[in-house]
Amino acid sequence: MPATRQLLHPSDGARYRRLALELDANGDLILTFHEMGANLEAVWGADDNEVTLRIAGKAAVRLAHALLSERLSGRRDGLEELLALCEEHEIEHELACWT
Repeated sequence: MPATRQLLHPSDGARYRRLALELDANGDLILTFHEMGANLEAVWGADDNEVTLRIAGKAAVRLAHALLSERLSGRRDGLEELLALCEEHEIEHELACWT
């Protein structure tokens, strides 16, 4: 279940940048941003900035609900969009249809 995705190209040539989203074994989401290298603040030793944001698994479910609500709101193809997203990312799901 643990997975990590790189969300940003690591460098612009002068600076190293990393933005990564991790899903850990507990279901927590961890977003890590790290930037270092040549910049105006480097002469004062302030050329390294690392920030981590952790969202606990139970809160991540609420975040998923909020993000999906925003993405699917007002879309007649919302069911198809979510189904395609689940299949694309190998998210376990159950589909039922009654007629």
